Amino acid sequence: MMRNLVSPGSDIDGFSVGDCIHAGGMGEIFRVSKRGWQRPLIMKVPRLGPEASESLLGFETEAMILPTLTGGHVATFVAAGELVRTPYLVLEWIEGQTLEEKLSAGRLPPTEVAKIGAAAADALSSLHQQRVIHHDVKPSNLILRNDGNIVLIDFGYAHHEQLPDLLAEETRFKAGSAPYLSPEQLLGIRTDPRSDLFALGVVLYELASGRLPFGEPDADTRSRLWLDPMPLVQLVPEFPPWLQEIVLRCLEPRAELRYQSSTDIAFDLRHPEQVKLTEVRANRGALGCSGMPGASYARMLNTLPSCTLRRRCSTGRRSCWSRSIPREWQTHGILRFTQRSRRPSR
Repeated sequence: MMRNLVSPGSDIDGFSVGDCIHAGGMGEIFRVSKRGWQRPLIMKVPRLGPEASESLLGFETEAMILPTLTGGHVATFVAAGELVRTPYLVLEWIEGQTLEEKLSAGRLPPTEVAKIGAAAADALSSLHQQRVIHHDVKPSNLILRNDGNIVLIDFGYAHHEQLPDLLAEETRFKAGSAPYLSPEQLLGIRTDPRSDLFALGVVLYELASGRLPFGEPDADTRSRLWLDPMPLVQLVPEFPPWLQEIVLRCLEPRAELRYQSSTDIAFDLRHPEQVKLTEVRANRGALGCSGMPGASYARMLNTLPSCTLRRRCSTGRRSCWSRSIPREWQTHGILRFTQRSRRPSR
């Protein structure tokens, strides 16, 4: 149960609490005001109680990281309440529309996808330059301002290079939002900023097609390690090949095959004439969209020297094929599987 430490009409450390504008599993958000502050403010209050460990970890993470952030791509930090007394965070209220709200009207035209994507990449570039990885990049955490800039919100899963990582050892909790998790997050790796670039690729795919590249939120998140998303040109025939190239490069399962910085993504989105098309990504997905291993998985396995492919058994018309995965990958319980498929034709 959540204890109502904050309610409309109350006064908390000089902040006058207004209406509750959001209530969810992690806590509540109220409009607040304070004498001397002209800009609108909000107060985030975490969920408390015996089942609220994840909410409190997220609160503590945000309370550590938000005061260190500057620039126009994050909400201005104002104040924080003590966890042992009345935990809260007061932030600048951001005027604008979340990308989730924008998606409610349907998929966006490619030109708008590229424009918004470049703005989101700018925001991530600013964040990464401040040694912070967001780890929860998704449409509801990206606010599009009226001036076209993107503001990142909700840093409960974030990692700061120079601050304690409270979530590093907490394997009880999910690493972020399932549809947008990167392969690194699935493997428990929280120190690679390219995780955010993978999530940005998922967001761009969703903006462009109106659907998620790896299935619905309750789908097996591990599938992104070996299945390719359906090519965008199959979903949206008029989709520009250069833009598909950018999106699919963001979605590479191996971080070294992705873009190496969000700055590079922003540049390519603004300079389509300089995007080089690759045959691999242009033809991507013929296998992956049918539920079989795609080209990205094949490339991943081919680069792992200890991986071997061997025939294990034959049962009539179907054969079982098994991958031998390096021990360090097996310890995460992610890639230990047997892929069943029809015997490849010769």
